[in-house]
Amino acid sequence: MKFNDRLEASKLLAQKLKHYQNEPQALILGLPRGGIPIASTLSDFLHVPWDILLIRKLGVPLNPELAFGAVAADGECVFEPGVLKYYPLSEENIEAVKQKELEELRRRERVYGKREINLAGKIVILTDDGIATGSTMHAAINFVKKQKPSKLVIAVPVIARSTYTYFEMQPTVDELVSVWIPEDLGAIGYFYKDFAQLTDEEALSYLRKRR
Repeated sequence: MKFNDRLEASKLLAQKLKHYQNEPQALILGLPRGGIPIASTLSDFLHVPWDILLIRKLGVPLNPELAFGAVAADGECVFEPGVLKYYPLSEENIEAVKQKELEELRRRERVYGKREINLAGKIVILTDDGIATGSTMHAAINFVKKQKPSKLVIAVPVIARSTYTYFEMQPTVDELVSVWIPEDLGAIGYFYKDFAQLTDEEALSYLRKRR
């Protein structure tokens, strides 16, 4: 099974979130940039507002697609012990990657606008185009929970079985929704026929149209 693109994937995901249609307390947060078209389509289907949450993956220097952690806009990091076990990095290397990604987060704040979102008491639906190791989503969860939402939902088109099981066991996650939960995920892009990366301008075009 492969999704044609993020639009098809988000439409299928929306079918599994019908119980949130017209929910006045719901807010969808997409992780840029791949989660932006997912969040936009979910918003159109569910008739609830959406915004973005700026989180950056921390990639292994010689294999940047492999995440050893993630960092949120407030500087808080989440690390993947399993990855760091096989790819041991010095504190200096970790700090260098962190600072590089924080610079990108600051750049995106300038481009997309700094987000000041009140999540207290909200039903927050966090989404992306897929979850592999889960470090980026884990960082997003930590960031969101600080604001004490009434409910936290993770909704993605595809997620690795082991990561699904991990999040399912987390007391901070109230609901976990996915279209496809493969045993062996590998790269998220493998599950999309069209997995072109969004440009800043494309991301901004979605933001301009949001509810």
